Amino acid sequence: ETESAADVIVQRLTWAMGYNVPENHVVTFKRDQLVLDDSAEYAARSGPKRKMTPADLDRYLAMAQSEGDTYRGLTSKIVDGKALGGIEPVGVRASDPNDRVPHELRRDLRGQRVLWAWVNHIDIKSQNSLVVLTKDNFLEWYALDFGESLGVAARTTSVPRLGYRGTYAWGSA
Repeated sequence: ETESAADVIVQRLTWAMGYNVPENHVVTFKRDQLVLDDSAEYAARSGPKRKMTPADLDRYLAMAQSEGDTYRGLTSKIVDGKALGGIEPVGVRASDPNDRVPHELRRDLRGQRVLWAWVNHIDIKSQNSLVVLTKDNFLEWYALDFGESLGVAARTTSVPRLGYRGTYAWGSA
């Protein structure tokens, strides 16, 4: 419950600060409400991909906390437009001639640092962002995946100091 709650709380705060985020909601569901798509695949750590079976889904659900046959999850409304990939923290998008300001110098991205520090959002990487080409041929940048914010990562991982610095680092200053 902590990850889904943290995700929705920080997603709403990020939206309130003026950043694009997908519309996320906490949901509950029962196992019998889930239906595997015919194209669903299972990828083991070793071996080729294969068609996913109901037994595979049951193994995944067995790892989740539940109350009887009721599970808690997070849904995210699909963002309109064509997904182009993530936002790299430095440099510019080579595929976008209008992206002329290096990302490390952009005020909007630097401004996120204050918000991320406030909510202890430590899972910052290009995979947790999305650039979308809209129907009007504009690029919209989205921030994604806040489930490890608000101290959740320190609770759910084996690294309790995540998001915490115990000493002052002169190099960072």
